[in-house]
Amino acid sequence: MQTIDRAMNVVNMLVSKSSENGLSITELSQECDLPIGSIHRVLKAMSKHGLIKQDEQSKRYGLGDIWMEYGLKMYDTLDYISIIRPELERLMHKVEESVYLYRPMGLESLIIERIDSERNLFESMINLVHGYLFMLVLPIR
Repeated sequence: MQTIDRAMNVVNMLVSKSSENGLSITELSQECDLPIGSIHRVLKAMSKHGLIKQDEQSKRYGLGDIWMEYGLKMYDTLDYISIIRPELERLMHKVEESVYLYRPMGLESLIIERIDSERNLFESMINLVHGYLFMLVLPIR
């Protein structure tokens, strides 16, 4: 449907091109390649459902808080950590190294689950003790 396509185009623009200040209706009109009147109707409908919000002072648009609510509901329904944890533990025992499950987020990543190998945990503790001992022998200036 054309209306849904237009609304999702607005959402994509707000996600990809918006700064903390949001986007103006003119910017959205240009980015979405829609006349001001059409974009105004789309924004009005989206605002009614909480999908976007408009700053009262600057009149710029940003994503509505309902996306956070939807995201949290989706996260609660995905119980993949309990499903994948046994596999991560098997991998950790097989390679005898710590195992990290992460999700890419642009140029960075978010660690979702971490299982430390006992060998690495012991080595980390030894390194920590050596580090403290080294600090103790350094002269204080």
